[in-house]
Amino acid sequence: MADVAKHPEQPQDAQASPQAGRARMRRAPRMRMINAVAIIIAAILSLIAVRNVTNILATASLTADADQVFAESMDAAMDLQRASDYLTTQARMYVTTGDRSFLDNYIRELRVRDQRGEALKTVKANVDVGGEQSVKELQEAYDLSEELARQELYHMHLAASSWDASDLPTSVTEQELSAADEALSPEQKRSKATRFMLGDKHLGYRNEIGKGVRRCTNALLVGLQTKRDAVLGQLRQQLNTMQAVVLTILVILVLVIVAVIFLILWPVASFASDVERDEPLTDSGARELSILVRAYNEMYRENHERTARLQHAAERDPLTGLLNRGAYDTLLAERQDRLALLLLDVDLFKEVNDSYGHDLGDAVLRKVASSLTQSFRSTDYACRIGGDEFAVIMTDVDEDVRPVIERKIRSVTELLQDTRDGLPAITLSIGVALSEQVEDSTHLYRAADKALYAVKRDGRSGYRFYEE
Repeated sequence: MADVAKHPEQPQDAQASPQAGRARMRRAPRMRMINAVAIIIAAILSLIAVRNVTNILATASLTADADQVFAESMDAAMDLQRASDYLTTQARMYVTTGDRSFLDNYIRELRVRDQRGEALKTVKANVDVGGEQSVKELQEAYDLSEELARQELYHMHLAASSWDASDLPTSVTEQELSAADEALSPEQKRSKATRFMLGDKHLGYRNEIGKGVRRCTNALLVGLQTKRDAVLGQLRQQLNTMQAVVLTILVILVLVIVAVIFLILWPVASFASDVERDEPLTDSGARELSILVRAYNEMYRENHERTARLQHAAERDPLTGLLNRGAYDTLLAERQDRLALLLLDVDLFKEVNDSYGHDLGDAVLRKVASSLTQSFRSTDYACRIGGDEFAVIMTDVDEDVRPVIERKIRSVTELLQDTRDGLPAITLSIGVALSEQVEDSTHLYRAADKALYAVKRDGRSGYRFYEE
């Protein structure tokens, strides 16, 4: 230890004494040996740790996968219940009102959408989590729902015959009325159909369907818990192995730290003294450490700046991929001159959603976003700022930009009128304002909004430029 303590003072002696330099060389291999042994052992343990971490992550992902499958199966089971309730509602409304739209809704759900059948398929596909019991229970609920549907079709046929309804769907007419029911008067037919729809027998079917769905969800819960218990058992075993590896690495780390303190840190103290005296270091190692520190600091700074840029660029609308409202506000605040702002609303979007469903509504919004991206420059900013509200910020525009904007609006309109993709034709109401017309970005938005309001007031489906 006395030799090590004197080591910081040895570089100058080494320059004057080759014998002292050779003495240091004789000591150096011991440090390399310690490092080599520590690195080899740490590498082996690290490989074991990495493999164990990989196994832990894989095992943990099993839980996440099981939870996802469970959620899908639970949603599917509830979909069967909701679809069955929906059918009942439509059947009741048709029998009590005679409105043909309720019958059409019933047939569409029963034969076209078939949510009940899709729900059963989903639970069968996820049998690994819920087990055979969940499939069995939901199958029974489905069978009861099918039988209830047959009864409802029969009584809708009975009610329809009282109104002499024509052009009935095949699903209804194939439920042939009995001779006794055929002989009933129209009022008696309607009364019998109504009594069934509102009676105890119908309620009994629905209760049994609900019980089947609940038994299915209970079986899903049991299956999920069983899956989790198995996964937790694997995780405990893997974590125990990981704990042993970590403890061993800690022991090696302590030994390496002790060696570093006596064989590295004391020489580094002499490097610090050289820096304080503003003298050249007596060992090249100090220079390498300094390079590492500077390189690390530079990488840290660049990484922070890159992360900030990525976070700023990542503020995108998840549905359309366009910039979101926050990015839109930032852009307007940062850029004040030579701008053209277009505010766009999808005409009658609520009716599209109500008529075709939210999935098609989302597809419409994505089509609008794609049309804007195709029609405007890469230097322009297309944004989604609300539900069916879009904006385009055109940058570096000239005073005679109006014809350019009109061409781009026509391009967007043509793309949205193209129905070959299966989507309905779409029209937009568009208000346009130029930064040269207003004082700042707030007034620019208000100007474009006024132009948009004028288009809507005049019947939508068009564009207008703001005029002071």
